Formats: sequence, C-alpha cells, structure tokens
Amino acid sequence: MENNISKLYVNKQFDQIVKNYSISNNTEINRLIAMSLWQLNNKIEALDILKKVAQSSQEKIDWFNCTLLSLDLEKDKNAKMYLNKIGDIELSETVKSYPTFDYSLKYISNKLKY
Repeated sequence: MENNISKLYVNKQFDQIVKNYSISNNTEINRLIAMSLWQLNNKIEALDILKKVAQSSQEKIDWFNCTLLSLDLEKDKNAKMYLNKIGDIELSETVKSYPTFDYSLKYISNKLKY
C-alpha cells in the first residue's frame, strides 16, 4: 500500500514538472521527460516533445529515431496513431540501417494491415 502511495506522489510531482516544462537545449533532459511520459501512458505528449526536439536540427533527428527504437512501438496496439503523429519526420539512413529498426517497421506495417 505504501509503495502505491509513493508512486502516486511521484507521478503527481512529475506531472507538475512536465506541465511547467518547455523544450530545452539539453537533449538528455528532453529524452528523459519524454521516456517518462511514455511510461506513464502519456504517449502523444511524449512523441510531441521528441518531435519538437528533432525538428530543431538534423543531428537531433537521428537522436529522435534512436529514441523511437527504444519505445517498442511494435508492441503497442495504437502504433498507427503514434506513427501518424510522427509521420513528418524523416527517418535517417543511420537509423534505417539498424537491424532492430528494420524488423520493427516490418512488424508494425504487417500489424497495421489487419
């Protein structure tokens, strides 16, 4: 019971931080906040942060795509919605060459056909 109360408190504190948060120059902070939002099931908000950061420079697009790999989109039933949300960011050649990324894209596209 105490553990659940602690989690609720931490989530509430985190929500306050995120509400007052704006995209900074510190990519790692942006990534941590986005990943935390993802874990808390605020997935659209998480992708929105990642997308804003990625649009700020070409090198950050690689970072964005690498972060996407760690989100395990292929395991999510709402993958199509998330992919539509990020559709205007081009996938870099570096990221396309990752074996896991290629597998993920095939897996997602197969799932979305049905």
